[in-house]
Amino acid sequence: MRPVHATNRWRVAVEGNRYSVPPRYASSTLTLKLYAERLRLFAAEVLVAEHPRSYERGRDFEHPDHARELVAQRGRVRHQGLLLAFLRLSPQAQAYHDHLAERRLNVGHHVQKIVALSEIYGVEPTGRAIDDAHALGAYSCEYIANLLEQRQRLLPAPGALHLTHGGEALELELPRRISRSTTSHESTAALAAHLDYLRLDHVSEHYEGLAKEAAAQNWTPVDYLQRLLEGECLCRQQRALERRIRAARFPVIKTVDQFDWSWPKKINRIQVQNLFRLGFLTEKANAVFVGGVGLGKSHLAAALSYEACQHGHSVFFTTAIDAINNLIAAQAAHRLKSELKKYLAPDLLCLDSC
Repeated sequence: MRPVHATNRWRVAVEGNRYSVPPRYASSTLTLKLYAERLRLFAAEVLVAEHPRSYERGRDFEHPDHARELVAQRGRVRHQGLLLAFLRLSPQAQAYHDHLAERRLNVGHHVQKIVALSEIYGVEPTGRAIDDAHALGAYSCEYIANLLEQRQRLLPAPGALHLTHGGEALELELPRRISRSTTSHESTAALAAHLDYLRLDHVSEHYEGLAKEAAAQNWTPVDYLQRLLEGECLCRQQRALERRIRAARFPVIKTVDQFDWSWPKKINRIQVQNLFRLGFLTEKANAVFVGGVGLGKSHLAAALSYEACQHGHSVFFTTAIDAINNLIAAQAAHRLKSELKKYLAPDLLCLDSC
């Protein structure tokens, strides 16, 4: 037993070889215990690392868990940087972040995507999109992306409707007349009944507020209607996405952005990333991840399934063991045909090996 010093590269030198320790013990003094076939390293009587002892020279031994810990630390630092950039986008960004967490969504994924959108569309438009999405109770990066894309696409070009000459004054006053019409109790009650019958929940909740905004900003009737229906469409898309994710029964949300491509020693990254274009679903083909234990097959399968949900596909995620047990039980109960529908109905069936 003797003390050894860990370098800033979280290695200790023993008998001409280098052995890894957890990165948090870099540049610290540890206690080494040597045995015939192994060596152990302790910090204040706590075992922090164990390696097979080598009698060769000049070799470097790294425990896989030690490298993963460093990757996780770097990921946390990167996430903190993204979070600060996200919080600077809008005064409502913190509240938006909290609601993402409450809904048990993958907060890091959504924050990263929204920060990336700010680099494409600009900080101010992205901040306004966050404010509007928060006001509407719609929490996802896909909602923000749709909002920014539609607003960029539908920005009105200067034209006759925006002139302020007397000939166009009557047209520009139309939103004000819409706003005043909502003050009539009888008209409001009738409109609310129609919206309820058509199940236009977003329109029913926001038409009065948008009417006032339309009057204040001199929107045309088409602009006013477009904003109402834009919100309704985006809300329905968001609810549909949340339903697909719930129906998929993911044990935990995983994305391809979270995957550590450096951990599998050999992986065809281009081929795997091509799967995320989801062309195999159109072709009615299968995708199979093959590899050893702990290399990320379950992560990639879950991430691929989540990506399919994002693109409007129905998904069912389960383990192979659960599927077999359920089908055997269903066959014994004479309901195999109905049980099979649960696995055959979705666009994508994902069977995890464990």
